[in-house]
Amino acid sequence: MNYFYPLKRISVFFSFVFIGFAGNLNAQSTCGPIVEDFNNLAEAEAGFSSNVQGSTDPGFVFASSGQNGYLQRCNTTANVIYQIHTPTYQTAVSQTSVGYGFDLAGAVQATEVIVFLEYTNSITGTTGTAYVNTITPAYSGPGNSGVATICTSFPISSISGFTAGDKYRLYFLVRAGSSSNANQCMEFDNFRTTGLEALIPLPVHFSDFIGRKQGNSVLLVWSVAGEKDVLKYEIERSQNGRDFVKIGEVTAEERTSYSYTDAQPVNGVNFYRVRNVDLDGNYKYTTIIRVNMGKTIVLKAYPQPALSDLTIEHSEVAAQGSISIVNSNGQVVKRVAVNTDVNQTIISLAGLNSGIYVVRFDNGKGQVETLKVVKQ
Repeated sequence: MNYFYPLKRISVFFSFVFIGFAGNLNAQSTCGPIVEDFNNLAEAEAGFSSNVQGSTDPGFVFASSGQNGYLQRCNTTANVIYQIHTPTYQTAVSQTSVGYGFDLAGAVQATEVIVFLEYTNSITGTTGTAYVNTITPAYSGPGNSGVATICTSFPISSISGFTAGDKYRLYFLVRAGSSSNANQCMEFDNFRTTGLEALIPLPVHFSDFIGRKQGNSVLLVWSVAGEKDVLKYEIERSQNGRDFVKIGEVTAEERTSYSYTDAQPVNGVNFYRVRNVDLDGNYKYTTIIRVNMGKTIVLKAYPQPALSDLTIEHSEVAAQGSISIVNSNGQVVKRVAVNTDVNQTIISLAGLNSGIYVVRFDNGKGQVETLKVVKQ
């Protein structure tokens, strides 16, 4: 596939060449220059993608006012997390750190931004994902209105397996501070980084994979980011979580979410995973999820110990069902509402201290279950 880059990106490239890829990146600011301001309106999202965590609903989408473009999310829900994935960039062999930054604005403020790095090691070819930082945006202006400008960096050596010269992609989990209507939005603009945009992107990223019972069938839904040169997605099922067989496939259509219905799940526990198949034959898998077609579901959480996301398997809930994460002092450090049509919920533990926590599941019908989990 041919890739075309707008004039502003070419100019950024030559500006990097001019200062010398071999050793003067310190001349840049901490977070690097603006590499995407979304003002080339013909580009729209410009390779960025976004969705709602745990859902296939769209996250931030392109919007503009005159010649000023940006990404925005309106109709926000308080404490819901919206994911934003950047295009793929590449570090210089002389770099010792990666800088990144962006502006947040709009009528709805973000209370938290959790930052992750995806990368491919240029020597081994292995890929990895690492937690980078948790940011509390500070908005300027009276009453905390205005713009929150993020500008920071992290040492390359702080990420195991990530080295100078490697390709990387950042993704942000943006937590909405309040619920809003269609005229009240969060805005994301002026993305900065110290790397150059890579001509060959990282493999597709599976940002969410969920399964829902629908009568006697199972609806599988997965969200992706950075989809380039993907041929198809193959759906596999297992009864023991080890031996998987292909049950179907979906053709890639350069979208951000896909679905597949398993019309013949087995009675009891069904394990599912999806793998992408690229045009060059490369592939990667989603995490494995479980959907219980029986009547009883025991509260479970995995993986353990958890580094960032924790998947909690639970029974179905009433409209007011919820999951709380409680620390060793008995304080509720996180609480999320649970959808009524799911048997599992993904909660981010990024930013929490390492240690033992209690998962408290309330099905909204007066029944409460608890489970201890370990945060790495």
